[in-house]
Amino acid sequence: MVHGTYSLPDDGKTWIGGGYGTIYSSNAAEMTCAVSAPSCGGAVRTVQNIYVRDSTYYAYAFHDFTQEILAVLTMNFIRTTYADGAYAEDHRVQVSFFYRF
Repeated sequence: MVHGTYSLPDDGKTWIGGGYGTIYSSNAAEMTCAVSAPSCGGAVRTVQNIYVRDSTYYAYAFHDFTQEILAVLTMNFIRTTYADGAYAEDHRVQVSFFYRF
């Protein structure tokens, strides 16, 4: 995982950041159970539902408008790759406002 944050030179009212993280297994595809067996914890695991890599990229920006009001914009991209080569993606954007009292 790699992450970085930078505070803009505006008296600490704005900061931005981003990063990348991944998890990978070279032998997860070998851990299949075609039937619900006790050795598999009662689960059926096939190459279609075992993932071998999960990666995420993200970025964010925080800004203090006043001492009480903070806004955050975050963006996130996630890709999960399964043992059979298929993958799923998730793209997220979120805006949040906070009131501190």
